[in-house]
Amino acid sequence: MWASIFLTALLAFTTCLVAHIAWWRVRRPRHDIAVVITLFLAPPVLLVPLAAALALAGVALPVGLDGGGAVAAGLLDVALSCAYIQSYPAAQAMSPSLALMLALGSAPDGLSREDILARGDSGVLVQTRIEDLEANALIERQGDRFALTWVGRGLARFFAGYRRALGLYRTGG
Repeated sequence: MWASIFLTALLAFTTCLVAHIAWWRVRRPRHDIAVVITLFLAPPVLLVPLAAALALAGVALPVGLDGGGAVAAGLLDVALSCAYIQSYPAAQAMSPSLALMLALGSAPDGLSREDILARGDSGVLVQTRIEDLEANALIERQGDRFALTWVGRGLARFFAGYRRALGLYRTGG
């Protein structure tokens, strides 16, 4: 039974991941974070209660799980999906650390400090982040300024609380 639970959850997660990669190769959605959340969490939220109800009604599930097994597989899928969703913003963004690693990786003899500093353009990185935040409706322009949207405020409060719970400062690592 444990193998069926694990394989079912892994298959469900992998199916969402393949759909995600295929979709992004065709065209990245404007509100990509919302789409990632929906793509990975809608299937288990919709299908697990249905599978559990069918199993409890005596209908054999194609993956050989009972109602409890379907719920367990769904919870494992949700856990995998949440871990992926949490890492997605960092993976899709070009961070200064990643840019530095890519530059060093393409320089067989390494780079001097001056070469590294000459390649760094924090303005481009900041502009890209602003565009991502706007595209995902987390910030909005208000005249010549930017402000958080209600979704952005909620997300900022969530992560501020999360960082406090971890004993981290408001900014930095």
